[in-house]
Amino acid sequence: MRHLSSATPRPRARGGHGAEAVPDWLGVTALQVRLRRLRGRAWHAAIATRHRLHRRILLARLPKQGEGAEIGVWRGDFSARLLRHAKPSRLHLIDPWQHRSEQGYEHARFARRDDSQMELIYRGVRERFGREIACGQVVIHRHPSAVAVAALPPLDWVYIDGDHTYEGVAADLRSCWARLTPNGRVAGDDYGVRGWWEDGVTKAVDEFARSEDCKKTIIGTQFLLRKVSPRDEAGRRRKPRGRA
Repeated sequence: MRHLSSATPRPRARGGHGAEAVPDWLGVTALQVRLRRLRGRAWHAAIATRHRLHRRILLARLPKQGEGAEIGVWRGDFSARLLRHAKPSRLHLIDPWQHRSEQGYEHARFARRDDSQMELIYRGVRERFGREIACGQVVIHRHPSAVAVAALPPLDWVYIDGDHTYEGVAADLRSCWARLTPNGRVAGDDYGVRGWWEDGVTKAVDEFARSEDCKKTIIGTQFLLRKVSPRDEAGRRRKPRGRA
């Protein structure tokens, strides 16, 4: 068996000047490393594409020209899509934009930013929707969702993407459901994502759907709960006519 000593030159790494130096004697070339990274990027891109598609389908099912709310705004990217596709008469954007460092929130975006960074994100949202705020189409509520939702008028729909813990999602579902108009809808993100926040979203949504009279629809990672209207109730009570 041949041993490499300090006097034995090791095989040169491939890739040329500026390339990642991965020696062939490890059995992995720089090209293979790049290919693996490209596959990983392609996988993440495919996931992101499916996520956008699922959200687009969900957006088509929200009542148009209604009064809506979004819990968990961050930089306002999805808020812009809600305005463009749902075309609400008024959209309430709810987010405290506040740093939190409690145990269990270590991986949340708001835990990785300090208060000054969160303030900049908040100002960016106000600037982004400055025209809509000026005309009254967008109203920003910089409060925890429990405080903000309680002060809202009746809503045609709510999109929940805030606190992903079981307790947080369950609380948002209860408070938003109480503000819905007949046939109103509560929707949200990250349903069925295994291991995400200890499956808090999935558990809370499933439990809530079992306890309330609603129609539950799942579109990929998006959930949609529609309040059963009096017309639906009348349809349930009406017995089918028998054949003559």
